[in-house]
Amino acid sequence: MIENDINNKDLQNGVSQRKQRMRSTAQLPAYRAAANILFLLSEVARDVPRKLLRLTDRVLLDAEELLKTIALANEFRGEERGYYLSLALANIQVVKTNVGIMKNMGFIRKERQTMLGTLLKSLAAQVAAWRDSVKSEGQ
Repeated sequence: MIENDINNKDLQNGVSQRKQRMRSTAQLPAYRAAANILFLLSEVARDVPRKLLRLTDRVLLDAEELLKTIALANEFRGEERGYYLSLALANIQVVKTNVGIMKNMGFIRKERQTMLGTLLKSLAAQVAAWRDSVKSEGQ
């Protein structure tokens, strides 16, 4: 008869194996938040007058660049990761500025701007913490 008891050592091994399993880029909370920002900005761009297509196109390109830098940060290690995370933080600031401009021009409703602001703030905190952990690992 085979015994099916799970001991503490087996549980610890399972936990450590789950921690070691690398997340795919699409599973990263930072990547998902950036994808949500891109989605919300796409909805905003759909409703903006033709005269402002350049501004909305630029915001969408910056949001796409943000997604790209987070994906690249996940692929690289060490200094390269820190570099791409710093670029992601810069892209977050650019997107925040453009969202503010669009709000001041009256093309983003208050609730949509609040959602974008919350997502951008959360994403900035996640990316900054990730970058700081990379820097502390490198020392």
